Amino acid sequence: MTTLIGIVAGKGEPSVVLASDLQGTSERIEDRGEVVLRKKERGESQKIHVNDAGDLAVCMTGIHDGNYSAFLYDFIHGNINFKEAIEKGNSEALFKLNLDRFNGRMWDNSHVNSLLIATRYDDSPRLWTCWPLGRIEERYFTALGSGSEHAIDYLQSLNYLCSRDVDADWAIDAAIGALKAASKDVYTSGKDIVVVRKKDILKFGDVIRNRHKEAEKEAIREIKDKLK
Repeated sequence: MTTLIGIVAGKGEPSVVLASDLQGTSERIEDRGEVVLRKKERGESQKIHVNDAGDLAVCMTGIHDGNYSAFLYDFIHGNINFKEAIEKGNSEALFKLNLDRFNGRMWDNSHVNSLLIATRYDDSPRLWTCWPLGRIEERYFTALGSGSEHAIDYLQSLNYLCSRDVDADWAIDAAIGALKAASKDVYTSGKDIVVVRKKDILKFGDVIRNRHKEAEKEAIREIKDKLK
């Protein structure tokens, strides 16, 4: 279960805000001779990743298996040229990832991956979606994943389509609101936020997680104090 949010903020310092839940579904294959079993397991999963070059942040939605991990590794370490893919309008690498998973058999939409990517090439923060067949499209805001319908409805209710002149503070609030709206449909475990700016990429996931842990500890201390 996944919800990924992307919002372009053009007011003030140009930036792209990415936000995600942390609920992940992984798949493990068990080969038992004549029968191959696919086992799904849920847990906390990091979904927004910054590449080694520091010029993009990528989120992936869809099944988390060995193919996913290999693709993500290549993407982060520069073995996949996304800037070149943008120029072509298509990512052959993502298409191959999804196609190879089925060994020429029937396509299963529940076992494919899509990408949400924020880049800062040439000091210009931009937002892109990359669909399972590889098509790349630029966006000013979007959402991917199981909760995307509720998230997009929420963002549209803010009238963002009519006025994209928003700053990063507004975009962060909107992204958090969209994640909360998405949680009406899917279980959402925690949040992650990354902001892509002209000169750098800022990650806030650890800050959010640590503050949640501190709040939980404080709540437990208060409970124990009341029992004394």
